[in-house]
Amino acid sequence: MKTLRFSFVALAIVVLAAACAGRNGTGPLPQMAMPQSVSPALIPPAPMAKTAILPSSAMSSPRSTQSDIQGLNWTQIAGSATQVTASTDGSIWVLSTGPSGPDKYIWHYANGTWTNISGLASQLAIAPTGTLYAINSGGGTFSYSNGAWTALGGGAQALTAASDGSTYVLSNGGSGPDRAIWHNVSGAWSQVPGAGTGIDASWDTGSYGASGGSVNSGGLYIINSVGAIYYENPDHSFSTLPGNASAISATTSGGVFVLGYPTNSGGNQIYYYNLSSSSYSNESGSGVSIATDGSHLYVVAASGAIYVSPVTPTATPTPSQNLPQTSTVGGAAAYVNSSGYTLYEFTADGNLVSNCTLATYNGCSGTWPPMTAPSNATASGDFAPLTRSDGTKQWAYQGHPLYTYSGDSGPYQMNGQGITESDGTRWSVARPAGTVTPRPSAAPTDCTGYYC
Repeated sequence: MKTLRFSFVALAIVVLAAACAGRNGTGPLPQMAMPQSVSPALIPPAPMAKTAILPSSAMSSPRSTQSDIQGLNWTQIAGSATQVTASTDGSIWVLSTGPSGPDKYIWHYANGTWTNISGLASQLAIAPTGTLYAINSGGGTFSYSNGAWTALGGGAQALTAASDGSTYVLSNGGSGPDRAIWHNVSGAWSQVPGAGTGIDASWDTGSYGASGGSVNSGGLYIINSVGAIYYENPDHSFSTLPGNASAISATTSGGVFVLGYPTNSGGNQIYYYNLSSSSYSNESGSGVSIATDGSHLYVVAASGAIYVSPVTPTATPTPSQNLPQTSTVGGAAAYVNSSGYTLYEFTADGNLVSNCTLATYNGCSGTWPPMTAPSNATASGDFAPLTRSDGTKQWAYQGHPLYTYSGDSGPYQMNGQGITESDGTRWSVARPAGTVTPRPSAAPTDCTGYYC
């Protein structure tokens, strides 16, 4: 895509001093509130409407002129829409301009053909797996598969799909327009810190040292009611992007597209933020909805016309160290790997020395896989790499080697907590120093780990 550098004098995004300040290595990290909220699972979803399937000709409206968006790389797609979302398979889903009211017909575009499905929605999101998600104006959240809608919860007003197939919604709770954020993983809802009016999950596998703080893979972009832009990392720490936006769509190649602030029914200017250079560029044209699939930017103009342009990667990710992340396990802070699996420590180990190998403790490293580190890993805070007896690298926390447990079948489980070997050495969940863990009333002796 053709991009133009611009000065902040010409920038249509209103820049707040707090957002522009960035991070200079000093001062507290940015924070966001976590308002009280009720789980979407406890709110009956408004039912999904059943509509007759419309013929593809219903989306073959006359093509508009390209006066909405100027630029040699823009191509117009026949049809009209109010919102667009894109999948990595190159297909797009849109909400059409009809019928009247907040809920619109749902259309899929692939290989030059529009296909309508039954249902009405006010917002769509697509997962990398191709699963479609929708919210209707009554707050009902649904997934779509094999021609059927499945209700996930109620009380929602915005949603996005993450790279792992989980979903986030803005739900009930919060003062004013900023709403609580809830995460749905395999049908289980949990609230995460933050509140806003718009969200977009990152599918970028790189990590970047942006001026407003680290942007690590697998996180969530949040826009609040005054247009401030936050990024919530998987460990729930926050960073900020400069400027203000009314909508955001993350690429898979080191940047995000945003629409200018405040929202304008006549369309907002399109900007691109490069995470490596921490700078904006001004894109040709304007729109009311944007979406990316990794290689294309899709834009819905104020007229309803739909446009597409190729996206060229512009940022260079910071080499990933695959560091442990902080999450909640068993009601308290704990370290997990990038997939959310709980990490453990072993009392038989020494300082930066692992005594868990295939030859020890009945095939120890087969049952307790080491938390691997890249061959070029360097120390980062309390984490340091150690070299195992087989030459591979492993992460350690404050000198304690870290492992996952083969008995955990999913993220955030702790089935390895308290397991004792025949010589009395013991496994425990790896937690930040000073963490206080809940003591089970039925089995108080379970919580006797190093940090309990």
